[in-house]
Formats: sequence, C-alpha cells, structure tokens
Amino acid sequence: MSGESLNRPDVHADCSETIRKLTEQRDELLKTTEMLLTVMGRHLPSLEEMARIEDIRRAMAKAHGEVSKHQSGRMVEVPLEKFYRFDRAIHDGVYSIKVDSEAGYGFFEDDQLGDEHGGSMWFAASPEGQLALTGFDGVVTLPPAVVDGLERLGIVVANRFK
Repeated sequence: MSGESLNRPDVHADCSETIRKLTEQRDELLKTTEMLLTVMGRHLPSLEEMARIEDIRRAMAKAHGEVSKHQSGRMVEVPLEKFYRFDRAIHDGVYSIKVDSEAGYGFFEDDQLGDEHGGSMWFAASPEGQLALTGFDGVVTLPPAVVDGLERLGIVVANRFK
C-alpha cells in the first residue's frame, strides 16, 4: 500500500469499524465466558469435595492391581486394607465380602479361586446413610451368595443386580 492510500478517510473508517466490531465480539465472549463459569461453578464439586474425590480415586487406582516396588526390586501387591477402612465384612458361602462405607467401595472374592472369581463393587449412600449398590465389575452377574451377603450387611441391592 502506498502512503497515500493509508491516509484516506474511508480506510480509517473501515479500520475503526473493524476495531469496534472486534471489541463488541470480545465483550460478548467475555460475558458468555463469565456466565458459563457461573453455571459450571453451581454444578461442580467444591475444592474440598474434589480433593476428597481425588484421594479416593488415587487410593482405588493403587488398590486395583497396581503394585509397588519392594526395596529388593521385586514387585509385591499392595493390600486393599492399606487404602480402605472396611467397616462391613461378611463371609457368605464361599465368598468373602468387604465394604468401606465412607469410600463407597467394596470387593468380593471366592475363597478358593481368589480374585479370579471376584470383583469390585461401588455404593452410594442416601441422605439417611443407607448404602445401595450402584455397580460392580469382575464378573458378568453377581453370585447369589454375594447378593445375599450384601443384603445381610444392610446394603440395598436393586433387582437389576440380582
């Protein structure tokens, strides 16, 4: 561009209009972002809740098959009891069942086959503190003895898990 075309009033007007439009778009984007953050803030857990969830997640990750290295260099399994406080336990049939009510986690395993025929279980508590099974893994269906054991521990097991 030549120096003459930069000094033309229509070029300045176009630039001014472009700047005005970009400023409006920026302001609108800022408003939208602020509104989105407000909505997200209402639905996201607090920092304390996030820290507790992260602590539980880390403990579960370590407890689910992760191993720690012993000083000798050989690998050893980390016992679940190191990360959970199992406050409910029962032996039903050939299954050992343990539940940590606060963490909402439990497991079951066959006395002879161990965790090869066992699994993890997750629970949710009602406002009154009643635990209910929300999911499990490790087996396709929960063995009837595990369902019975959970119910004997006072845990609600919905028909879809039976």
